[in-house]
Amino acid sequence: MVSETDGFALCRVAGHDAELLTIVVESASRRNGVGRRLMRGFEAEAAARGAIQSFLEVAEDNVAALGLYADLGYAPAGRRPEYYRTPDGQRVDAVVLSRRLTS
Repeated sequence: MVSETDGFALCRVAGHDAELLTIVVESASRRNGVGRRLMRGFEAEAAARGAIQSFLEVAEDNVAALGLYADLGYAPAGRRPEYYRTPDGQRVDAVVLSRRLTS
């Protein structure tokens, strides 16, 4: 786990793969670099534990998160149809993203 006062990231490393399980940033602290710092902390910790590749998934309608992950070098690696359910009951695909942690 990587944490800051205004958020945290829960992750795991299995062999050469790291997975971001969840990332949370307090709503008042969004768009202030907290998510980016948490992601960089996650990636550094995962690499220190031997991970070579990082994976995460995000709802296809989460535009802010998709933008952050793209800025950090994550690229689409798959899709999970109708994986998430919105508060109004709609189904939204999960986009699986991946990035190499080491060069």
